[in-house]
Amino acid sequence: MSENYNDYKKGYNLANVIVVAVCVLCSALSIYIIKTGLDEAEEERQSIFVADVNNTLLVALSNDMELNRPNEAKATLKRLHFYLFNLTPTADNINGNIASAESLSDESILQYVEKTKECGWYNKMIAEGISTEFKCDSIQILGSDREEFEFSAKLFGKQSQIYSDRIEFKEIQTSCYLTTTDRTIENPNGFRIQLWKVDKEEIIKVVRRKRAVHNVEINKDTIQ
Repeated sequence: MSENYNDYKKGYNLANVIVVAVCVLCSALSIYIIKTGLDEAEEERQSIFVADVNNTLLVALSNDMELNRPNEAKATLKRLHFYLFNLTPTADNINGNIASAESLSDESILQYVEKTKECGWYNKMIAEGISTEFKCDSIQILGSDREEFEFSAKLFGKQSQIYSDRIEFKEIQTSCYLTTTDRTIENPNGFRIQLWKVDKEEIIKVVRRKRAVHNVEINKDTIQ
């Protein structure tokens, strides 16, 4: 009788140990899962999703965002100058690029565009089939001397104006200020360009062409 009791007691104690062990294991596993979830949530809060040129979402660590702001300012400037100085001789392309440039900036770009229109340059491009290409040589991002702006900047580049009989190479230097704004698909770097101006724009070289190589269909629309 005592042997049966002892066996029963041993079995009971073993069952208790197993139950306690399972409870401890489940509790430890639950704590691990909760902690892992909280850590992942915190990591997600430290991440910011931005769109690149092709509207592809990219993840950037928020800790690195502040350090990367000068590079983002450079990217915004390159984008603006591409829109302004890299054009094909169609009204749709010119108007589309102008609209994109104006979305990144204040009225200073609009003033430049209006002066260019008054000179008849855009209509001349369409009528004569002139295309332009732009290359950025360097950008200087500097501290701003005005409290309302985050950065000041200078850009140095070259533009090729491609005619049927020649190519004119221009040296272009511009300057501006930049302020922070909301990130959008159109403005993934979150900068607005202000007080933009052309400091230098002059022809540095002309290359004559033996024959026209372009065979494009010219859109006869005019830029209004």
